[in-house]
Amino acid sequence: MTIPDADYLDLSNTTGIIATGVISFNLLLGMMMSTRYRNFPIWKKFEKITRHINVLKTHTYIAYIGFGLVVLHVVLLLMAKSSGFTIWNSLYPVIAPHQPLLVSLGTLSLIALVVVAFTSVKIARKALHFKIWKRIHFTAYAVVFLYLVHGIFIDQSLHDKPPDPFDGEKMVSDISLLLLVIGGGFRLRYSMRHRHLKSEYEIF
Repeated sequence: MTIPDADYLDLSNTTGIIATGVISFNLLLGMMMSTRYRNFPIWKKFEKITRHINVLKTHTYIAYIGFGLVVLHVVLLLMAKSSGFTIWNSLYPVIAPHQPLLVSLGTLSLIALVVVAFTSVKIARKALHFKIWKRIHFTAYAVVFLYLVHGIFIDQSLHDKPPDPFDGEKMVSDISLLLLVIGGGFRLRYSMRHRHLKSEYEIF
């Protein structure tokens, strides 16, 4: 039984949307980890539950899931032959058959995500000095920003139509962007007030 190209494209769009939510949530989790979150009243309130959660492992596993979903998003797109996408123009997106600028943002976010994912491996974390590791992981912010711009403005039907940021399929990206702006604001405020404190994972 042959699967129609339209189905591959729909599956690619769906995995892309799920990946957006997963990656955005993980970035929010990473923001939380960079604080003394165990001292927060809400964390203490649910201590019976939270003390059984290994936040670092959870963060790492979610990162791998997000990475896997992004790769699956690309693979499914390549399987839709009528899309015109190939391995070559996906890796060199300036010649992509549709919206090359936005496809380039998606490709750059995937490359950055590969770097973040592989430096999250325990062996890599131990080999890298914490400050170097931390600087590398700041690319996570770029990953999510590029991926959200890619998701919000690209025409998922590949008809190169003007973007509709409030389309139903774009709402996950819209809400993710809003939550990350709010979370980033709280994180910035926290860092300005508690510069003398180390995060929960300053040493690992």
